[in-house]
Amino acid sequence: MSSMVRFMFLFRGGAVVNSSLSDEQRQAQIGKWGAWTSALKTNGHLLAGGYPLQAASQLIRGADVPPGDPQAPNGAELVTGNLVVQAGSLEHALLLARGCPILDVNGSVEVRQILERPL
Repeated sequence: MSSMVRFMFLFRGGAVVNSSLSDEQRQAQIGKWGAWTSALKTNGHLLAGGYPLQAASQLIRGADVPPGDPQAPNGAELVTGNLVVQAGSLEHALLLARGCPILDVNGSVEVRQILERPL
């Protein structure tokens, strides 16, 4: 495999905002997340993250734009968590992201390469 590149997985929606899920379905989701992130870690891909985010948030903008609540009305675009992973390529990172349990509950994963800059 070529050198590894870092990517951020941004999670939107999912069980955190899906009020139609039963307690059993939520627990099943937690189990799937644990298995998926454990596999990422075991295989040397997981670098950081794994902290789910609360739905409540505030967005701070520049002086000319009023602050506000960044949530979409249905919560589908609400960022609910993130991970930093390493993969050999964008295609490899996308393959890893396709295993994310959030996809089972109409959530999404945005995959973005982290720019490597000297400190």
